[in-house]
Amino acid sequence: MKIKSILPYYGSKRSLASTIVEVLGGHKTYWEPFCGSLAVLFGKPPCEMETVND
Repeated sequence: MKIKSILPYYGSKRSLASTIVEVLGGHKTYWEPFCGSLAVLFGKPPCEMETVND
């Protein structure tokens, strides 16, 4: 499920989220150490394991 980021801020990956998701392609594990507003996580299809931190 794709969800639009609810927290826009300067430096957010919100505007790049669709491009980043396209580059990621199919994957089983997603790890993001600097998640911010979670724009990329919410913009991609779910996978087996997702870990985010900020």
